[in-house]
Amino acid sequence: MSKFKALSSAFLAASVICGAFPFAVTASSEEKNVRLIVENHTLTSENGADWEGILVDEWVPVGTDFDALSIVKNTLAEKELGSVISDSGYISEINGLSSEDGGSMGAWMVMLDDWVTDEGITAYTSASGKLLPGDEIKLSYSTSWGADLGYDWSGTSTLLSDVKINGGIIDPAFSAETKEYRITSETGKISFVPTAENKAFRWKIYKNEYTPEAPGSDIKSCEDITCDDGDVVYIGVGNKAWHSYLAEGVNETVYKFTINSDKQ
Repeated sequence: MSKFKALSSAFLAASVICGAFPFAVTASSEEKNVRLIVENHTLTSENGADWEGILVDEWVPVGTDFDALSIVKNTLAEKELGSVISDSGYISEINGLSSEDGGSMGAWMVMLDDWVTDEGITAYTSASGKLLPGDEIKLSYSTSWGADLGYDWSGTSTLLSDVKINGGIIDPAFSAETKEYRITSETGKISFVPTAENKAFRWKIYKNEYTPEAPGSDIKSCEDITCDDGDVVYIGVGNKAWHSYLAEGVNETVYKFTINSDKQ
């Protein structure tokens, strides 16, 4: 696939996490739901936007067979929020905010667990294993085909820019280039909220065994992880098993966090 096709795929997807951190709900408490966020933080009303901020943020109940496109369409319809979405999944307008409003590079981007997807929204279904309970679908408006959201289709860095840790103290302080850490925890319950330098590359979290090719074996962002002394948490970024395409020069990065637990 050419770089142009990779860009086009993300654009046509119009490409989460307990991503809006102040609104975080643990995925473990919502394991039969999928979180949907619709937001615009890039185009102001002064520059033509019909609305700004977060339009939707809720956990949507799902059964055994579900898909991202239906979740989006049904939720918007239930809330009486108008949308223009083609059968192929291209999102051109939500609640009056259209791709043209942001200029020639205006677009609705589809993000899955804080990652700008590399396939159209129709690819993300429970049947394909690409959408699971606890996942987050985020529709974010962009005025620059995702660059203003942290997405660089031509970039190769698979580093994390930050990791927020709840329930533990990290040593040394997080730095993108440092790959190994120790975390001290008095409760033995720790959660991680990673942020990739480039949202073109997906990250996933694992405990003790790093199993990127096993769908559903990862731990969600913000989900409490029960850890004993000596346990290890891995965060990988840019593994080829999670992407439909990776350009030459893209190498996976794996961070390792060893737990020093002194439960009270």
